[in-house]
Amino acid sequence: MKYWFSYLLALFWAVLSTAGDIDLIGNWYVSGFYEELVIQGNRAYVADVYGMTTLDVTDPGNINVLSHQAGQGYSYGLDLIGDLVYLADWEEGLLYSDLSNPQAPQLLGELDLPGEVWTLDVAGDLAAVACGPEGVYILDVSDPENPEIIGSFGINGFAVDVIIEGDWVLVAGWEAGAFSAYIGDPAAPELTGSYTDNPGIVRGIEYEGGFLYLAEENYGLEVLYFDVITGEFEQVGASPTVTDYLRLDAEGDRLFVCAGLNGLKIFDISLPTQPNLVHSLPTDGEVWGVMAQYPRLWVSDGPGGLIVYDVSGGGQPVELGRQEILGNVLGVTRYGDYI
Repeated sequence: MKYWFSYLLALFWAVLSTAGDIDLIGNWYVSGFYEELVIQGNRAYVADVYGMTTLDVTDPGNINVLSHQAGQGYSYGLDLIGDLVYLADWEEGLLYSDLSNPQAPQLLGELDLPGEVWTLDVAGDLAAVACGPEGVYILDVSDPENPEIIGSFGINGFAVDVIIEGDWVLVAGWEAGAFSAYIGDPAAPELTGSYTDNPGIVRGIEYEGGFLYLAEENYGLEVLYFDVITGEFEQVGASPTVTDYLRLDAEGDRLFVCAGLNGLKIFDISLPTQPNLVHSLPTDGEVWGVMAQYPRLWVSDGPGGLIVYDVSGGGQPVELGRQEILGNVLGVTRYGDYI
């Protein structure tokens, strides 16, 4: 993507250099790629590679873009505290903005973090941030507009996803597996448990009912029992496939798994040790984000935009609406006096 962007700039400059004076007569926003999303009330907030898009989803059949806030790097994940959003901005740290006016989000500040900021999870006055090769950083967010680093820990791997569960932080560690850290004292987190027999690359995790579900590239789905007393893991189930699994979300006895170009996979996890694939939803894009909020299911479809499904019937989800995006700019041309 960075190469295409560089190519676009070079080509655009070449056109400008031969055009003399140019007058701006209009502009439009071209979003690139919808990834992680959060639904709050009638708003959807989506990390979209170039920043964050805010959408009005009051009517799922008529979704409207309210605003876009540009990031400073690759925006991969986000989380909210009331009217404040934290945006994981890859190489630029953690951005935080006021959303009280959804049509004009106001950037309040930036927290510099080492590594590559992938995702975060907020629980109460704490936030855990996955910082790639630098491990996980623990933040005090009791004053949301002034987040403060209070602790950190490494995992001997690459931290890409995190969940705060009680006094524990659970971590997806890419090729290294899954990890747990005790944060009874958040200023001194203690790495406790690990699972390193993963056959694939652990891209995302979800905790539900005592079990940790691993979405794995080059493998599929694994299920670990997590002991909340010792912090140890035990592999108790799996559903291997040739499809790459990237992210997931659970609601009740259903697990929704992002499978990229292979759409969305839905598992029955009423028996967690035997996850059963019950539905496969093909999409026009590349599924990278999902959020279940019954009776709605919200899917970030990469370049395909945002899709909303009704899942109240328990059978095949029914599409209610979608908000499509224009996609990536991959080139420019000149036509007469216009670019």
